[in-house]
Amino acid sequence: MGVEASAEAGRRGGRATRGKEEEEEAVDNVEQLAHDALFQARLRFADTMNELGLLKTDLKFSERCLLEKDPTDSTIVVEPGQLVERDAKNTRPLHWAAASGNHQMVQVLVQTSSHLVNSSNDNGDSPLHWAVVNGEISSVGMLLEAKAETLAINRNGVTPLHFAAEGSKKDHFKILKLLLQNLTDNHMVDQIDMKTKAGDTPLHWACLSKRPPLVGCLLNYRASVNATNSLGETPLHLACGAGNSEIVEMLLKKKADINATTKEGDHPVHFAITGGSKEVLSTLLLMEIEFAKNQFKETFFHFAVQKGDVGMVQMVAEAVRRSKGAEACKGLLDTKNKNDDTCLHYAVTNGDVQVVSKLLSLRANVNCENALKDTPLHIAATVGDVSIVHLLLRYRANINAVNLKKVGEDEVPNETPLHWAACSGQASIVRLLIESRANPLAKNASKKTPIQLACDIPTIQAWHVTAAAAPLSQGQDVPLPSPHVNKRAGSGG
Repeated sequence: MGVEASAEAGRRGGRATRGKEEEEEAVDNVEQLAHDALFQARLRFADTMNELGLLKTDLKFSERCLLEKDPTDSTIVVEPGQLVERDAKNTRPLHWAAASGNHQMVQVLVQTSSHLVNSSNDNGDSPLHWAVVNGEISSVGMLLEAKAETLAINRNGVTPLHFAAEGSKKDHFKILKLLLQNLTDNHMVDQIDMKTKAGDTPLHWACLSKRPPLVGCLLNYRASVNATNSLGETPLHLACGAGNSEIVEMLLKKKADINATTKEGDHPVHFAITGGSKEVLSTLLLMEIEFAKNQFKETFFHFAVQKGDVGMVQMVAEAVRRSKGAEACKGLLDTKNKNDDTCLHYAVTNGDVQVVSKLLSLRANVNCENALKDTPLHIAATVGDVSIVHLLLRYRANINAVNLKKVGEDEVPNETPLHWAACSGQASIVRLLIESRANPLAKNASKKTPIQLACDIPTIQAWHVTAAAAPLSQGQDVPLPSPHVNKRAGSGG
């Protein structure tokens, strides 16, 4: 997994069903992340610097800095005007020489134009930025000797130290040590926690690298383990999302806050579940954690179910039982999110039979209702998985539960699971519900029965659905139970 993907996994909690409007907000959040310094930097450099030999600039001399690497050529001649050349983005020959590893050219340029060692291009990148991001340790050494600024910041607030901590190149660990030693020599090591415009410290970036030596190096220089970025994320959040248990344990040994919350209220455990590492999750669950909800009122169970991982669901359940008891576990299972959806709503929506089965075996409420009184059976009737409907009915789901429909300011009784199955064209589920004695004559808020709704769908589907419903709708000798209407629903709001 690349740095961009790791960061994405670490940062975003994989929001479950929150309604269309909140899903759009989640998409906006992801798009906003594209402007994060880490993404901008990696996308910009990774796609270009890895193929330096194919690149051309609009300056003839810069091409030489990029391409000429003849170790036998000790007589490089540089014309005075070439030293100050700049391309369309104000990038100078020293940038290209440093990034490409053209060590002879770097040496010549720093000797003849030392005043340009800290020059910056339009993005604010110095030659040291370019040398570090491409892992050119010899260039880095020469630039530091020429008094290059270790903590120079570009337009995104990114320093060479951040790029070294990001760790995508094999020599980044050596470069990081070199930069940190330079800070020590210049009595600037207290600035190790400089933040990008997104609020990330070098330790944040190192925790996404999955390279423990980088993290250990920064911790040895007393980098802050509880620094927060603009999203409220600590290095531990990102390490948990990246799924590296060794890094997580290193941070915890340095007293990283295991219950730190982001601005969305997510804990490191939320990130660990999203990241998918059972090893990391196991480490966290053995500690004194708060079984808290985030600002969307989602628990660890919501995240584990949304992840679709039965093992993680079981791990969270065992941890809650061990810490709080069986009743507390059931209470968390039935906790409702911002839209009043429980974990069971999530699992059914995802069509995940194994997770549905696990939740029911853990005593999740089979008849839980969300804000509009949709039960898991309502949702299952449209998802189309007969096995999930079987499971819910086996655990005594209310087959004639009636949800609500908003009419102006009021909420009025509306439809049963059979209505939903019929209008979704789920013939096999219609048949199963009717065989299980669902009421085919129940009317929704528009006074329509399930068979009337079926007539509104495409002809072939309608034929199958109405055929499945026909025997009972014609009044054969089968008792028809009355629809169960919740008192709140029956009151019309």
